[in-house]
Amino acid sequence: MIRRILTVAAVLGFMATVSSCTKETENDPITISAKDEVNVSALAGKIVTVDFKTNANGNAVNPATISVANGEKIKLPKLTLGTEDAKLLELKGWSDGTNFYEPEKEYTVSGNTVFNAVWALKPIKLKDVEKVLDYISDFKSDEPIEISLEGSVPDHANEIFAMIIKASNKQKLSLNLSKLDWKEVYIPAYMHETDDYIGNYICGLVLPEVATSVTIFGTEIKEITIPKYVTSVNINASSVDVANGYKYFPSIISSIKFADGSKCTDVSLFELSKLESIDLPAGVSYINIRYCEKLQSINASNATTVDLSGCTALEEVTLDRGIEEIYGNAFYGTALKSIVIPETVTKIWESAFENCKSLQSIVIPSSVKEISGSVFKGCESLTSIEVKVKTDEVEEGDKTVEKVVSMPDVDYIFGDELLSYYDKEKEEEFLRDNLKITFKKPDGSKVKKSEIEGLQEYESWRTAVRGAIKISDADLEKADEIIDGYFDFEKEDEKKTK
Repeated sequence: MIRRILTVAAVLGFMATVSSCTKETENDPITISAKDEVNVSALAGKIVTVDFKTNANGNAVNPATISVANGEKIKLPKLTLGTEDAKLLELKGWSDGTNFYEPEKEYTVSGNTVFNAVWALKPIKLKDVEKVLDYISDFKSDEPIEISLEGSVPDHANEIFAMIIKASNKQKLSLNLSKLDWKEVYIPAYMHETDDYIGNYICGLVLPEVATSVTIFGTEIKEITIPKYVTSVNINASSVDVANGYKYFPSIISSIKFADGSKCTDVSLFELSKLESIDLPAGVSYINIRYCEKLQSINASNATTVDLSGCTALEEVTLDRGIEEIYGNAFYGTALKSIVIPETVTKIWESAFENCKSLQSIVIPSSVKEISGSVFKGCESLTSIEVKVKTDEVEEGDKTVEKVVSMPDVDYIFGDELLSYYDKEKEEEFLRDNLKITFKKPDGSKVKKSEIEGLQEYESWRTAVRGAIKISDADLEKADEIIDGYFDFEKEDEKKTK
Protein backbone atom coordinates (compact mmCIF):
# COMPACT_ATOMS: atom_id res chain seq x y z
CA MET A 1 0.00 0.00 0.00
CA ILE A 2 1.27 3.46 -0.86
CA ARG A 3 1.96 5.51 2.24
CA ARG A 4 3.24 8.78 0.85
CA ILE A 5 3.96 10.02 -2.62
CA LEU A 6 3.72 13.71 -3.20
CA THR A 7 4.19 15.30 0.19
CA VAL A 8 3.81 19.03 0.50
CA ALA A 9 6.12 19.97 3.32
CA ALA A 10 8.47 22.79 4.29
CA VAL A 11 10.37 22.34 1.04
CA LEU A 12 7.63 24.24 -0.78
CA GLY A 13 8.29 27.88 -1.48
CA PHE A 14 4.95 29.29 -0.36
CA MET A 15 2.20 29.04 2.23
CA ALA A 16 -1.44 29.47 1.21
CA THR A 17 -3.47 30.78 4.14
CA VAL A 18 -7.04 29.52 4.36
CA SER A 19 -9.37 32.29 5.50
CA SER A 20 -12.05 33.09 2.94
CA CYS A 21 -13.53 31.94 -0.35
CA THR A 22 -15.15 33.55 -3.35
CA LYS A 23 -18.81 32.83 -3.86
CA GLU A 24 -19.54 29.67 -5.79
CA THR A 25 -22.49 27.39 -6.31
CA GLU A 26 -22.52 24.13 -4.39
CA ASN A 27 -21.34 21.96 -7.26
CA ASP A 28 -18.88 24.33 -8.87
CA PRO A 29 -15.31 23.02 -9.03
CA ILE A 30 -12.65 24.87 -7.09
CA THR A 31 -9.28 25.54 -8.66
CA ILE A 32 -6.65 26.38 -6.07
CA SER A 33 -3.36 28.08 -6.80
CA ALA A 34 -0.58 29.44 -4.61
CA LYS A 35 -2.13 32.90 -4.39
CA ASP A 36 -5.66 31.77 -3.43
CA GLU A 37 -7.15 32.03 0.04
CA VAL A 38 -9.73 29.32 0.58
CA ASN A 39 -12.10 28.59 3.45
CA VAL A 40 -11.67 25.11 4.91
CA SER A 41 -15.38 24.35 5.07
CA ALA A 42 -15.75 25.26 1.41
CA LEU A 43 -13.32 22.49 0.41
CA ALA A 44 -15.33 19.61 1.85
CA GLY A 45 -16.90 17.51 -0.88
CA LYS A 46 -15.70 19.81 -3.65
CA ILE A 47 -13.80 18.99 -6.82
CA VAL A 48 -10.35 20.49 -6.49
CA THR A 49 -7.86 20.80 -9.31
CA VAL A 50 -4.22 20.76 -8.19
CA ASP A 51 -1.56 22.29 -10.39
CA PHE A 52 1.93 20.83 -9.84
CA LYS A 53 4.09 23.53 -11.36
CA THR A 54 7.08 25.48 -10.14
CA ASN A 55 7.08 29.01 -8.81
CA ALA A 56 9.60 31.77 -9.46
CA ASN A 57 12.01 30.22 -6.94
CA GLY A 58 11.99 26.88 -8.73
CA ASN A 59 10.10 25.17 -5.90
CA ALA A 60 7.09 22.98 -6.54
CA VAL A 61 3.72 24.47 -5.77
CA ASN A 62 0.93 22.40 -4.26
CA PRO A 63 -1.69 24.81 -3.01
CA ALA A 64 -3.65 22.37 -0.82
CA THR A 65 -2.38 23.90 2.42
CA ILE A 66 -4.41 24.76 5.50
CA SER A 67 -3.41 27.10 8.37
CA VAL A 68 -5.20 26.62 11.70
CA ALA A 69 -4.93 28.72 14.88
CA ASN A 70 -4.10 27.38 18.32
CA GLY A 71 -6.96 25.53 20.02
CA GLU A 72 -9.19 25.50 16.95
CA LYS A 73 -11.12 22.35 16.06
CA ILE A 74 -10.86 21.28 12.47
CA LYS A 75 -12.27 18.54 10.32
CA LEU A 76 -9.74 18.08 7.55
CA PRO A 77 -11.48 17.71 4.18
CA LYS A 78 -11.34 14.77 1.83
CA LEU A 79 -10.43 16.35 -1.47
CA THR A 80 -11.38 15.00 -4.87
CA LEU A 81 -9.56 16.03 -7.99
CA GLY A 82 -10.43 17.36 -11.38
CA THR A 83 -11.00 15.00 -14.32
CA GLU A 84 -7.42 14.67 -15.57
CA ASP A 85 -5.80 14.65 -12.16
CA ALA A 86 -8.27 12.08 -10.81
CA LYS A 87 -6.84 9.52 -13.22
CA LEU A 88 -3.44 9.75 -11.59
CA LEU A 89 -3.65 11.16 -8.07
CA GLU A 90 -5.59 10.68 -4.87
CA LEU A 91 -5.48 12.34 -1.47
CA LYS A 92 -3.96 10.09 1.20
CA GLY A 93 -4.41 12.53 4.04
CA TRP A 94 -2.79 15.54 5.69
CA SER A 95 0.49 16.18 7.45
CA ASP A 96 1.75 18.85 9.83
CA GLY A 97 5.34 17.89 9.03
CA THR A 98 5.50 15.39 11.89
CA ASN A 99 2.22 13.51 12.14
CA PHE A 100 -0.19 12.12 9.58
CA TYR A 101 -3.93 12.93 9.79
CA GLU A 102 -6.81 11.14 8.10
CA PRO A 103 -9.42 13.19 6.25
CA GLU A 104 -12.92 13.77 7.65
CA LYS A 105 -11.87 13.26 11.27
CA GLU A 106 -12.08 16.08 13.80
CA TYR A 107 -8.86 17.27 15.45
CA THR A 108 -8.14 19.92 18.06
CA VAL A 109 -5.08 21.91 17.11
CA SER A 110 -2.35 22.59 19.66
CA GLY A 111 -0.39 25.63 18.57
CA ASN A 112 -0.58 27.38 15.25
CA THR A 113 -0.46 24.55 12.74
CA VAL A 114 -0.08 24.26 8.99
CA PHE A 115 -1.53 21.13 7.39
CA ASN A 116 -0.22 20.04 4.00
CA ALA A 117 -1.99 17.67 1.65
CA VAL A 118 -0.34 14.31 1.07
CA TRP A 119 -1.01 13.10 -2.46
CA ALA A 120 -0.51 9.61 -3.89
CA LEU A 121 -0.10 8.32 -7.40
CA LYS A 122 -2.62 5.65 -8.24
CA PRO A 123 -1.27 2.29 -9.53
CA ILE A 124 0.33 2.76 -12.94
CA LYS A 125 0.50 0.39 -15.86
CA LEU A 126 4.08 -0.04 -16.99
CA LYS A 127 3.24 1.32 -20.40
CA ASP A 128 2.08 4.58 -18.79
CA VAL A 129 5.06 5.11 -16.47
CA GLU A 130 6.92 7.62 -18.62
CA LYS A 131 3.82 9.70 -19.29
CA VAL A 132 2.72 9.74 -15.66
CA LEU A 133 6.11 10.59 -14.23
CA ASP A 134 6.58 13.33 -16.78
CA TYR A 135 3.35 14.82 -15.43
CA ILE A 136 4.92 15.28 -12.01
CA SER A 137 8.54 15.74 -13.07
CA ASP A 138 8.59 19.38 -11.90
CA PHE A 139 7.60 18.39 -8.38
CA LYS A 140 10.51 18.62 -5.93
CA SER A 141 10.36 17.11 -2.45
CA ASP A 142 12.69 15.77 0.21
CA GLU A 143 10.22 12.92 0.63
CA PRO A 144 10.31 9.96 -1.80
CA ILE A 145 7.73 9.71 -4.56
CA GLU A 146 5.89 6.43 -4.07
CA ILE A 147 4.83 4.59 -7.19
CA SER A 148 2.74 1.43 -7.62
CA LEU A 149 3.32 -0.49 -10.86
CA GLU A 150 1.13 -3.10 -12.53
CA GLY A 151 1.53 -5.30 -15.61
CA SER A 152 4.21 -7.58 -17.05
CA VAL A 153 7.90 -6.73 -17.08
CA PRO A 154 9.70 -6.33 -20.41
CA ASP A 155 12.25 -8.91 -21.56
CA HIS A 156 15.01 -6.73 -20.18
CA ALA A 157 13.87 -5.73 -16.70
CA ASN A 158 16.57 -3.05 -16.49
CA GLU A 159 14.39 -1.01 -18.81
CA ILE A 160 11.95 -0.48 -15.94
CA PHE A 161 14.51 1.29 -13.78
CA ALA A 162 16.14 3.18 -16.62
CA MET A 163 12.74 4.49 -17.67
CA ILE A 164 11.61 5.38 -14.15
CA ILE A 165 14.81 7.17 -13.20
CA LYS A 166 14.82 9.17 -16.41
CA ALA A 167 11.13 10.09 -16.34
CA SER A 168 11.04 11.04 -12.65
CA ASN A 169 13.73 13.67 -13.15
CA LYS A 170 16.00 11.68 -10.83
CA GLN A 171 13.97 12.13 -7.65
CA LYS A 172 13.84 9.78 -4.66
CA LEU A 173 11.43 6.94 -5.39
CA SER A 174 9.67 4.24 -3.39
CA LEU A 175 8.42 1.45 -5.63
CA ASN A 176 5.46 -0.81 -4.90
CA LEU A 177 5.79 -3.75 -7.30
CA SER A 178 3.39 -6.07 -5.44
CA LYS A 179 1.01 -6.35 -8.42
CA LEU A 180 3.74 -6.57 -11.03
CA ASP A 181 4.03 -9.86 -12.95
CA TRP A 182 7.74 -10.37 -12.29
CA LYS A 183 8.97 -13.73 -10.93
CA GLU A 184 12.75 -13.46 -11.17
CA VAL A 185 13.39 -10.06 -9.65
CA TYR A 186 16.81 -8.59 -10.42
CA ILE A 187 17.71 -5.07 -9.32
CA PRO A 188 21.23 -3.95 -10.26
CA ALA A 189 23.28 -1.37 -8.40
CA TYR A 190 24.21 0.64 -11.44
CA MET A 191 22.41 1.58 -14.64
CA HIS A 192 24.91 1.76 -17.47
CA GLU A 193 22.04 2.86 -19.73
CA THR A 194 21.59 6.09 -17.78
CA ASP A 195 24.95 6.28 -15.98
CA ASP A 196 23.13 6.22 -12.64
CA TYR A 197 23.50 4.49 -9.28
CA ILE A 198 19.99 3.19 -8.60
CA GLY A 199 20.42 3.64 -4.84
CA ASN A 200 20.47 7.40 -5.37
CA TYR A 201 16.81 7.23 -6.39
CA ILE A 202 15.09 4.03 -5.20
CA CYS A 203 14.90 4.10 -1.40
CA GLY A 204 11.80 1.95 -0.82
CA LEU A 205 10.65 -1.31 -2.36
CA VAL A 206 7.70 -3.70 -2.11
CA LEU A 207 8.43 -6.87 -4.06
CA PRO A 208 6.04 -8.63 -6.48
CA GLU A 209 3.73 -11.11 -4.79
CA VAL A 210 4.46 -13.68 -7.53
CA ALA A 211 8.26 -13.44 -7.21
CA THR A 212 10.18 -16.73 -6.92
CA SER A 213 13.71 -15.33 -6.70
CA VAL A 214 15.10 -11.97 -5.58
CA THR A 215 18.51 -10.48 -6.38
CA ILE A 216 19.33 -6.94 -5.23
CA PHE A 217 22.71 -5.21 -5.44
CA GLY A 218 23.82 -2.06 -3.61
CA THR A 219 20.74 -0.23 -2.40
CA GLU A 220 19.52 2.60 -0.19
CA ILE A 221 16.51 0.50 0.84
CA LYS A 222 16.36 0.14 4.64
CA GLU A 223 13.83 -2.64 5.02
CA ILE A 224 12.31 -5.33 2.84
CA THR A 225 9.84 -8.20 3.12
CA ILE A 226 10.46 -11.34 1.07
CA PRO A 227 7.22 -12.64 -0.51
CA LYS A 228 5.89 -16.13 0.25
CA TYR A 229 6.89 -17.93 -2.96
CA VAL A 230 10.48 -16.71 -3.15
CA THR A 231 12.88 -19.67 -2.82
CA SER A 232 16.17 -17.84 -3.37
CA VAL A 233 17.31 -14.50 -1.89
CA ASN A 234 20.54 -12.73 -2.86
CA ILE A 235 21.15 -9.22 -1.44
CA ASN A 236 24.62 -7.71 -1.72
CA ALA A 237 26.68 -4.61 -1.61
CA SER A 238 28.29 -4.22 -4.99
CA SER A 239 31.43 -3.12 -6.79
CA VAL A 240 30.75 -2.08 -10.36
CA ASP A 241 33.06 -1.29 -13.25
CA VAL A 242 32.22 2.33 -14.00
CA ALA A 243 34.22 3.93 -16.80
CA ASN A 244 37.12 1.49 -16.31
CA GLY A 245 37.23 2.07 -12.57
CA TYR A 246 35.43 0.13 -9.86
CA LYS A 247 32.98 1.95 -7.61
CA TYR A 248 31.63 0.49 -4.37
CA PHE A 249 27.88 0.64 -3.75
CA PRO A 250 26.92 -0.30 -0.17
CA SER A 251 23.66 -1.79 1.06
CA ILE A 252 22.03 -0.22 4.13
CA ILE A 253 19.25 -2.77 4.63
CA SER A 254 18.69 -3.16 8.37
CA SER A 255 15.56 -5.33 8.33
CA ILE A 256 14.77 -8.42 6.24
CA LYS A 257 11.49 -10.18 6.97
CA PHE A 258 9.89 -13.21 5.38
CA ALA A 259 6.19 -13.57 4.65
CA ASP A 260 4.22 -16.17 6.61
CA GLY A 261 4.51 -19.63 5.04
CA SER A 262 7.73 -18.67 3.25
CA LYS A 263 9.05 -21.24 0.75
CA CYS A 264 12.60 -19.87 0.93
CA THR A 265 15.48 -22.39 0.90
CA ASP A 266 18.54 -20.32 -0.07
CA VAL A 267 19.68 -17.05 1.55
CA SER A 268 22.81 -15.16 0.44
CA LEU A 269 23.64 -11.80 2.02
CA PHE A 270 26.93 -9.92 1.60
CA GLU A 271 28.19 -6.79 3.35
CA LEU A 272 24.86 -5.63 4.78
CA SER A 273 26.53 -3.32 7.28
CA LYS A 274 23.32 -2.34 9.11
CA LEU A 275 21.75 -5.81 9.54
CA GLU A 276 21.70 -6.81 13.23
CA SER A 277 19.36 -9.83 13.19
CA ILE A 278 17.38 -12.02 10.86
CA ASP A 279 14.77 -14.73 11.50
CA LEU A 280 15.15 -17.32 8.78
CA PRO A 281 12.24 -19.52 7.70
CA ALA A 282 12.39 -23.14 8.83
CA GLY A 283 12.98 -24.38 5.29
CA VAL A 284 16.24 -22.49 4.68
CA SER A 285 19.00 -25.05 4.09
CA TYR A 286 21.64 -22.91 2.36
CA ILE A 287 22.98 -19.97 4.39
CA ASN A 288 25.65 -17.75 2.90
CA ILE A 289 25.68 -14.60 5.05
CA ARG A 290 29.11 -12.96 4.94
CA TYR A 291 30.63 -9.75 6.29
CA CYS A 292 27.40 -8.54 7.88
CA GLU A 293 29.39 -6.92 10.66
CA LYS A 294 26.49 -6.12 13.03
CA LEU A 295 24.74 -9.50 12.88
CA GLN A 296 24.78 -10.94 16.41
CA SER A 297 22.95 -14.28 16.27
CA ILE A 298 21.36 -16.68 13.83
CA ASN A 299 19.46 -19.96 13.94
CA ALA A 300 20.92 -22.29 11.33
CA SER A 301 19.37 -25.43 12.80
CA ASN A 302 17.96 -26.67 9.48
CA ALA A 303 20.91 -25.70 7.30
CA THR A 304 23.03 -28.16 5.35
CA THR A 305 25.47 -25.46 4.18
CA VAL A 306 26.60 -22.52 6.33
CA ASP A 307 29.02 -19.66 5.66
CA LEU A 308 29.01 -16.79 8.17
CA SER A 309 32.55 -15.56 7.60
CA GLY A 310 33.34 -11.97 8.48
CA CYS A 311 30.27 -11.47 10.68
CA THR A 312 32.46 -9.98 13.37
CA ALA A 313 29.67 -9.37 15.93
CA LEU A 314 28.20 -12.88 15.63
CA GLU A 315 28.25 -14.41 19.13
CA GLU A 316 25.69 -17.17 18.80
CA VAL A 317 24.83 -19.70 16.12
CA THR A 318 22.64 -22.78 16.37
CA LEU A 319 23.61 -25.77 14.26
CA ASP A 320 21.71 -29.05 14.15
CA ARG A 321 21.54 -32.38 12.37
CA GLY A 322 21.54 -32.10 8.61
CA ILE A 323 24.85 -30.35 8.15
CA GLU A 324 27.53 -32.84 7.05
CA GLU A 325 30.55 -30.61 6.41
CA ILE A 326 31.67 -27.28 7.78
CA TYR A 327 33.26 -25.56 4.82
CA GLY A 328 36.38 -23.42 4.65
CA ASN A 329 36.17 -20.03 6.41
CA ALA A 330 32.60 -20.81 7.50
CA PHE A 331 32.97 -18.88 10.79
CA TYR A 332 36.10 -16.88 9.98
CA GLY A 333 36.50 -13.83 12.23
CA THR A 334 33.20 -14.22 14.09
CA ALA A 335 32.76 -13.45 17.82
CA LEU A 336 31.64 -16.96 18.79
CA LYS A 337 32.61 -17.94 22.33
CA SER A 338 31.68 -21.60 22.09
CA ILE A 339 30.16 -24.02 19.65
CA VAL A 340 28.97 -27.62 19.60
CA ILE A 341 29.43 -29.38 16.28
CA PRO A 342 26.43 -31.58 15.33
CA GLU A 343 26.98 -35.34 15.22
CA THR A 344 26.21 -35.44 11.50
CA VAL A 345 29.38 -33.52 10.58
CA THR A 346 32.15 -35.65 9.02
CA LYS A 347 34.68 -32.99 7.96
CA ILE A 348 35.75 -29.51 9.04
CA TRP A 349 37.51 -27.67 6.22
CA GLU A 350 40.46 -25.29 6.28
CA SER A 351 40.25 -22.09 8.36
CA ALA A 352 36.66 -22.81 9.40
CA PHE A 353 37.15 -21.00 12.75
CA GLU A 354 40.25 -18.98 11.94
CA ASN A 355 40.59 -15.64 13.77
CA CYS A 356 37.64 -16.36 16.07
CA LYS A 357 39.43 -14.42 18.78
CA SER A 358 36.65 -14.87 21.36
CA LEU A 359 36.26 -18.63 20.89
CA GLN A 360 36.92 -20.34 24.23
CA SER A 361 35.66 -23.88 23.77
CA ILE A 362 34.54 -26.30 21.10
CA VAL A 363 33.12 -29.83 21.17
CA ILE A 364 33.93 -32.10 18.23
CA PRO A 365 31.77 -35.23 17.82
CA SER A 366 33.06 -38.70 16.98
CA SER A 367 31.43 -38.45 13.55
CA VAL A 368 34.19 -36.06 12.40
CA LYS A 369 36.84 -37.94 10.44
CA GLU A 370 39.02 -35.08 9.20
CA ILE A 371 39.96 -31.54 10.26
CA SER A 372 41.93 -29.42 7.79
CA GLY A 373 44.69 -26.89 8.41
CA SER A 374 44.44 -23.55 10.24
CA VAL A 375 40.96 -24.33 11.57
CA PHE A 376 41.90 -22.78 14.93
CA LYS A 377 44.56 -20.33 13.73
CA GLY A 378 44.29 -17.00 15.53
CA CYS A 379 41.86 -18.35 18.16
CA GLU A 380 43.79 -16.69 20.96
CA SER A 381 41.14 -17.27 23.67
CA LEU A 382 40.72 -20.98 22.99
CA THR A 383 41.23 -22.99 26.19
CA SER A 384 39.23 -26.18 25.61
CA ILE A 385 38.97 -28.58 22.69
CA GLU A 386 36.86 -31.61 23.54
CA VAL A 387 37.12 -34.46 21.04
CA LYS A 388 34.74 -37.39 21.25
CA VAL A 389 36.30 -40.67 20.16
CA LYS A 390 35.16 -44.23 19.49
CA THR A 391 36.51 -47.12 21.56
CA ASP A 392 36.42 -50.91 21.43
CA GLU A 393 37.61 -53.91 23.44
CA VAL A 394 40.77 -55.38 21.92
CA GLU A 395 42.98 -58.35 22.84
CA GLU A 396 46.41 -57.52 24.27
CA GLY A 397 48.29 -60.65 25.13
CA ASP A 398 46.18 -62.65 27.54
CA LYS A 399 43.87 -59.80 28.49
CA THR A 400 41.17 -57.58 26.94
CA VAL A 401 41.65 -53.83 27.13
CA GLU A 402 39.71 -50.80 25.95
CA LYS A 403 41.37 -48.87 23.13
CA VAL A 404 40.51 -45.82 21.05
CA VAL A 405 39.82 -47.06 17.53
CA SER A 406 38.58 -43.92 15.79
CA MET A 407 39.12 -40.17 16.12
CA PRO A 408 39.57 -37.19 13.77
CA ASP A 409 42.72 -37.00 11.68
CA VAL A 410 44.02 -33.42 11.69
CA ASP A 411 46.33 -31.22 9.65
CA TYR A 412 48.16 -28.22 11.13
CA ILE A 413 44.95 -27.03 12.74
CA PHE A 414 46.59 -24.26 14.78
CA GLY A 415 48.51 -22.75 11.93
CA ASP A 416 51.79 -21.53 13.35
CA GLU A 417 52.76 -19.93 16.66
CA LEU A 418 49.22 -20.04 18.07
CA LEU A 419 50.37 -21.75 21.24
CA SER A 420 53.10 -19.26 22.08
CA TYR A 421 53.06 -15.58 22.96
CA TYR A 422 55.57 -12.80 23.46
CA ASP A 423 56.00 -10.85 26.69
CA LYS A 424 56.99 -7.34 25.62
CA GLU A 425 58.10 -6.28 29.11
CA LYS A 426 60.46 -9.19 29.62
CA GLU A 427 61.24 -9.44 25.93
CA GLU A 428 60.78 -13.16 26.21
CA GLU A 429 58.56 -15.67 24.50
CA PHE A 430 56.45 -18.00 26.60
CA LEU A 431 54.46 -21.11 25.84
CA ARG A 432 50.71 -20.86 26.34
CA ASP A 433 49.79 -23.44 28.92
CA ASN A 434 46.06 -22.74 29.30
CA LEU A 435 44.87 -24.75 26.27
CA LYS A 436 43.81 -28.31 26.92
CA ILE A 437 42.81 -30.95 24.39
CA THR A 438 40.65 -33.65 25.94
CA PHE A 439 39.61 -36.90 24.30
CA LYS A 440 36.31 -38.25 25.63
CA LYS A 441 34.96 -41.80 25.41
CA PRO A 442 31.30 -42.54 24.56
CA ASP A 443 30.55 -42.80 28.30
CA GLY A 444 31.93 -39.30 28.89
CA SER A 445 35.11 -40.33 30.70
CA LYS A 446 38.54 -39.07 29.68
CA VAL A 447 40.87 -41.24 27.63
CA LYS A 448 44.11 -42.55 29.17
CA LYS A 449 47.31 -41.96 27.22
CA SER A 450 47.91 -45.73 27.07
CA GLU A 451 44.55 -46.18 25.37
CA ILE A 452 45.47 -43.92 22.45
CA GLU A 453 49.24 -44.21 21.96
CA GLY A 454 50.29 -45.57 18.58
CA LEU A 455 47.08 -44.49 16.87
CA GLN A 456 47.96 -42.61 13.69
CA GLU A 457 45.23 -39.98 14.20
CA TYR A 458 46.56 -39.18 17.67
CA GLU A 459 50.03 -38.63 16.25
CA SER A 460 48.50 -36.09 13.82
CA TRP A 461 47.26 -34.10 16.84
CA ARG A 462 50.75 -34.12 18.38
CA THR A 463 52.23 -32.97 15.07
CA ALA A 464 49.69 -30.12 14.91
CA VAL A 465 50.67 -28.96 18.41
CA ARG A 466 54.39 -29.25 17.63
CA GLY A 467 53.89 -27.07 14.55
CA ALA A 468 52.12 -24.38 16.59
CA ILE A 469 54.77 -23.72 19.23
CA LYS A 470 58.25 -22.30 19.29
CA ILE A 471 60.66 -24.45 21.23
CA SER A 472 64.10 -23.01 21.87
CA ASP A 473 67.18 -25.05 21.15
CA ALA A 474 67.65 -25.43 24.90
CA ASP A 475 64.25 -27.07 25.22
CA LEU A 476 64.44 -29.50 22.28
CA GLU A 477 65.08 -32.41 24.63
CA LYS A 478 61.90 -31.51 26.49
CA ALA A 479 59.75 -31.25 23.34
CA ASP A 480 57.70 -34.36 24.07
CA GLU A 481 57.05 -33.20 27.62
CA ILE A 482 55.93 -29.76 26.43
CA ILE A 483 53.63 -31.26 23.80
CA ASP A 484 52.12 -33.67 26.35
CA GLY A 485 51.21 -30.67 28.47
CA TYR A 486 48.53 -29.65 25.97
CA PHE A 487 46.65 -32.96 26.35
CA ASP A 488 44.40 -33.67 29.33
CA PHE A 489 44.49 -37.45 29.85
CA GLU A 490 43.02 -39.47 32.67
CA LYS A 491 45.79 -40.60 34.98
CA GLU A 492 46.86 -44.17 34.48
CA ASP A 493 46.53 -45.02 38.15
CA GLU A 494 42.98 -43.65 38.43
CA LYS A 495 39.84 -45.59 37.80
CA LYS A 496 37.67 -44.61 34.86
CA THR A 497 34.99 -42.19 36.01
CA LYS A 498 31.69 -41.82 34.31
